[in-house]
Amino acid sequence: MTIKQKIWSIPLITILIFAIGMAITYKASSYTYDLLQRTGIIHYPYLHNIQTLSENLNAIQESFLDALDTNGGYGINRARHKAEDFRKAAEEIAILDGKKDISQEILTQFNNYFAAADSAASIMIGVKKGEVAPDLNRMIAALNKLKNTLKEENATANASFGESLELSKSNVQKMLLVSLISVAFVVVGLAYISYRLITSILLSLEYLRMGAKRIAQGDFTARIPERGKDELTMVIQSFNSMGEELQIATEKRIQYQKQLETLNLELEDRVTTRTAQLGVALEEANKANAAVAYMADHDTLTGLLNRRRFQEELDLWGKYALRYKRPMALMFIDLDKFKHINDTYGHLGGDEYLVAFTAILKTVLRSTDYISRWGGDEFAALLTETNAAAACEVASKLNKVFSTTPITVVGKTLHVSASIGIAILPEHTSDITELTAFADAAMYQAKDAGRGCFYLYSASAHEVQHMDQYAHWAGRIRRALETDQFILFYQPLLNLKTRATPEYEALLRMEDTDGQFISPGVFLASAERFDLSIAIDRMVIRKTAHKIATLKKQNIHLCLSLNLSPQSLEDASIINYIRDALREFDIAPENLALEISETSILQNISRVLNLSSEIMQLGCRLILDDIGVGFSSFHYLAPLSIHSIKIHGDLIHNLQLESNRDYLTGLCKTCHELNIQVVAKFVEDFSLLDPLRAIGVDYAQGFAIGTPLESMDTF
Repeated sequence: MTIKQKIWSIPLITILIFAIGMAITYKASSYTYDLLQRTGIIHYPYLHNIQTLSENLNAIQESFLDALDTNGGYGINRARHKAEDFRKAAEEIAILDGKKDISQEILTQFNNYFAAADSAASIMIGVKKGEVAPDLNRMIAALNKLKNTLKEENATANASFGESLELSKSNVQKMLLVSLISVAFVVVGLAYISYRLITSILLSLEYLRMGAKRIAQGDFTARIPERGKDELTMVIQSFNSMGEELQIATEKRIQYQKQLETLNLELEDRVTTRTAQLGVALEEANKANAAVAYMADHDTLTGLLNRRRFQEELDLWGKYALRYKRPMALMFIDLDKFKHINDTYGHLGGDEYLVAFTAILKTVLRSTDYISRWGGDEFAALLTETNAAAACEVASKLNKVFSTTPITVVGKTLHVSASIGIAILPEHTSDITELTAFADAAMYQAKDAGRGCFYLYSASAHEVQHMDQYAHWAGRIRRALETDQFILFYQPLLNLKTRATPEYEALLRMEDTDGQFISPGVFLASAERFDLSIAIDRMVIRKTAHKIATLKKQNIHLCLSLNLSPQSLEDASIINYIRDALREFDIAPENLALEISETSILQNISRVLNLSSEIMQLGCRLILDDIGVGFSSFHYLAPLSIHSIKIHGDLIHNLQLESNRDYLTGLCKTCHELNIQVVAKFVEDFSLLDPLRAIGVDYAQGFAIGTPLESMDTF
């Protein structure tokens, strides 16, 4: 019972006890009232009639006595009338409850002695004659007896009335006693219930106080006995639950504290050890930072300046030479038949050949000269304070050293052969871009002359034709951009596990005036020389995004990849342009992949690191193309956010070489550890699929899978 119910029970019990007392009082009062009412109804008329009978009897006696004295009839008549009144009174007494016997006796005596007025008259006549009147005596005797009877009846009635009064008095006293007892029960009940209620509440509160005090002192085992099912019991239950939770929490805290102490001891030991390790790590980090800074400017295989860093030095020394009118020579060096070396000795053999060739260059050129791996098997050298004659002398010396210094590759001795082209600033031109083009043209002139020689740019017909060809292609590229003569072809990538083609590479073609398609290898070099690569890349981005949107409307969800040129990597706005294209065509970023070649990474690895992070934040995929030519150690790619890599075709063509297979196996394992997928390019034979799958390659691309076509419906 709740406290509220207990409180409400007090007035309810009070009302119940009081109602019982009042019911008893009402019953006693009703009985007393009925008794008094009956007494009033019976005794008062009875006494009145007895009194009337007595008066009439006296009047009869007097009337007879008067009649005797006067010897007259008036008294007899009056006695007759009184006798009639007496009869009526006696009849009224006869109808009263409990008095019929007495009334009947009175009437019998009356009828016997006062049967009729004639009896009275005969009596009177007898009196007048002087006869003895025994009847009169009997009448007088009867009248006296009747008086006595009336007197006795009066006394009996008075006694009965007294008994009724005494009984009524007793009933009233009992009624008062019951009322007093009821009031006493109410008072005592209220006091007892109130005492029990207050005692119960105070006891529960005392238990709560003592329990709270024990918990405050830290004794979380304190529990309070539960009494009843009222609100205080619910509070006690909550208190006990709180105590249990505090006890559990305390036990856990003690346990955790012990564990923490143990961990602190272990941590101190680990901190000591870690401090020593951090010193080593800091040293290693400094070395790594230095390595990254070095890698940003140098080729990872040869250690020479990369193309970007070399271009900066070329621009800087070009400005110096022009300002102070000092000569400067640019030399392009291209290895002869390097592809044959790669095909014969594999990737590792090719790397070994390039490293040995670099060592020869360093022994011949001065420390003040700048040497760069321009790309692949092509090198560039900047000779400061060098005129045409001195440059030719250096080139001649290089060719002589190349021919007389053998190189050991995979245990085989090889001789070096290279074609060298030379251009002089400001003798040939005052423009750095033209200087590069002239040196390139001179190098091709040396190759046409039979390789293994050098050629100084002389504006010969062949060189002019070569330069005119560059300018001619630049004009055609500009017109093709204006008239939308660039077409995208698509080549599928086969998933070697599922045999599905969920990805395609977008390949650029230029439509000629006769409807033929021109390969990008013909015009991209000119686009790069005349700063048209960025415009071409942006055009390809829009066309690819439009194609993805078209496929999306057909409920086809494929990933299309496109190639970014080295110039676009230097374009700070390229990411914003890609983001705008995604929004304009409403396509998912993961459906667009961007490919960057290995040579582009070599030229500007720091920019590629930043770009890979931006591409990842954008949601697009990043693919590294033509991997396997420039990197001798693949772990430098780990900081890049890469989705997949594409292996250079030379490694695939020479998959029969054990060195290439070993290299690809290690490459796939490293990529999979970094969650990077591996794609094999230039797969032109179905027989290569199983070996590639066994090595760990994920995708295959090439003519065996599908040739580049303008429509993907063909696939």
